[in-house]
Amino acid sequence: MPAVVSAHCAHSLAQEPRSTASARLDAGDRNSQLHSAYKRVMSEFHPDRLGHKSASDQADAASHTAAVTHAYTVISRPHLRAKHLLELRGRPLDEDEGGDLLGAEFLMEVMESREAIESATSAQMSKLREVNARRMAEVSAALRAAFDEAQLDDARRLTAQLQYLHKIESEINERTAVE
Repeated sequence: MPAVVSAHCAHSLAQEPRSTASARLDAGDRNSQLHSAYKRVMSEFHPDRLGHKSASDQADAASHTAAVTHAYTVISRPHLRAKHLLELRGRPLDEDEGGDLLGAEFLMEVMESREAIESATSAQMSKLREVNARRMAEVSAALRAAFDEAQLDDARRLTAQLQYLHKIESEINERTAVE
């Protein structure tokens, strides 16, 4: 199923002009529109609405909702959206090459952030969240510019950075959920 979804996402994004596709990197107020559209499609294919349909129709609906959910996840998360745009442009980002793209300085900053998260108080955690959010916004802005200017090497590096920053955000969220 994910291959079909990727093909579907690739087709819809590939049909957009570059500026529209790169605008998806900063969905901003589009997020609420995207979420509304997602909820509308999902409610249309909800199992409670299809109880009177055949087993085959219900299976098709389940497959469709899985595809829609996967597409929504990719489009709504900047780091996944950027990875997908790189794939569409024939420059995929492999998981094992991220460190090579980033350089020692950035990786050291990531390690220091993770160490700070491990020992942070609630007040410090709030500050770490703010700093990371600011860094994510900066990288996202640079990433939009890289896509707009077709600087795919820069886009790959910035996408790798955004993935690491997203992981830091997840670690902060996990840590604050435990407290």
